[in-house]
Order: sequence, then structure tokens, then C-alpha cells
Amino acid sequence: MGLNIITQSHQLGNGSGSDQVTAVKTASSTYTNKWYLQEKYTSNTSVIEVTTLEDAADKELLLNQDANIVTSLSVNNHIDPTSYDIGDNVTVKILELNALYRIKTKSYQVSQGSEVIGLEFY
Repeated sequence: MGLNIITQSHQLGNGSGSDQVTAVKTASSTYTNKWYLQEKYTSNTSVIEVTTLEDAADKELLLNQDANIVTSLSVNNHIDPTSYDIGDNVTVKILELNALYRIKTKSYQVSQGSEVIGLEFY
């Protein structure tokens, strides 16, 4: 699918086996019904407090339990638009967003002195 959706966050802290500090948080049914079970395991071996792991899980779910919508993006690079097509995966890096997305549609708008290439992602 190309989205970095997480509906269940497993945070693994210090320790091993039954002595390991862990926290598991699950997104609300709004998101689990929409995206089903999408798990991510994150190792935080220096963390010894469960509350710290729970906070990390909450933040991870908040940022990744649903698709991020980017309304508009301008890039001043000279990228050959024929080098990618519908179905290709491209890495999008915007501030804290750094993820791989699959192209759903591609459009061109060319006018005097301006060229706009529009990409819509899954």
C-alpha cells in the first residue's frame, strides 16, 4: 500500500524475557476498522519506565494511525517527470514526514513560464 500506518504500537524497553519492560497501545476502533491490524515493534533498550514507553506508543499512534494528507507541495528541483509513473514508490521528506508512498495519479499543468506536476498518493 505504501503508507506507514500503525494501529498497534509495541514498545520494548530494558530487560529480556519476562523481565523486559514493555508497553502495547492500540488505536481506537475508528482506525483499526479502517486499517485493520498494522503492528510496529520499536526497541527502546535504555528505557526502564513503563510510562515512558506508553508515552512513546501514544505519540507513534497519534502520528501514524491514519493517512497523512499533504495538500500542496512545491519543489524547485529539476526532476525528470518521465522518470517515475503511476504505481511507483517515491520517498517524500517534509519536515518530520519521511515516508515511502505509492503514486496513485500524476498530472501535468504547463503554462508560459510555469510547469506543475501533481502527484496523488495512496
